[in-house]
Amino acid sequence: MRMLVDQIDLTCHLAILGRHEAVHLEKIVARRFFKMDKTRAVGERVPLHSSSVGKALLAWRPRPALEAFLPDLDLHKFGPRTITTMPRLLAKLDEVRKQGYAVDDEECRAGWRCVGAPIFDQMGRTTVAICLTGTVSELEVVVKETAQRISRQLALENIQFAM
Repeated sequence: MRMLVDQIDLTCHLAILGRHEAVHLEKIVARRFFKMDKTRAVGERVPLHSSSVGKALLAWRPRPALEAFLPDLDLHKFGPRTITTMPRLLAKLDEVRKQGYAVDDEECRAGWRCVGAPIFDQMGRTTVAICLTGTVSELEVVVKETAQRISRQLALENIQFAM
């Protein structure tokens, strides 16, 4: 995460799948925003259906687990582009799986864009994801590459996350 922030100079978050939301576990603030950071705080919860980390966490869940989980989600509108219907969310999750990353394009908050990608453990499961806040063009490729590097490192070190 530190390499990513140093390379791109945008704030990076690490989030874990919570009961009905993603929970920010770690945050590295870009130097240029250090004194005026307005991004999510460590411990803050974000909606799964509208945040990039949330969609990255949901997209790789096995279909039966996803279908059992989704009816409990409140698809509340948080920003001007929030997904608020189950068919649209399922279509978006298919898109996220195909492209390898998720985008929050003013879905959580107006004026904010985030790109998130899953971090896979050695079993191919994901309960953790990272995201960067900034413009979409700055974020797409870099966040996906970093999540893949972390996934490879976790596999080499045989690290598992509690489920």
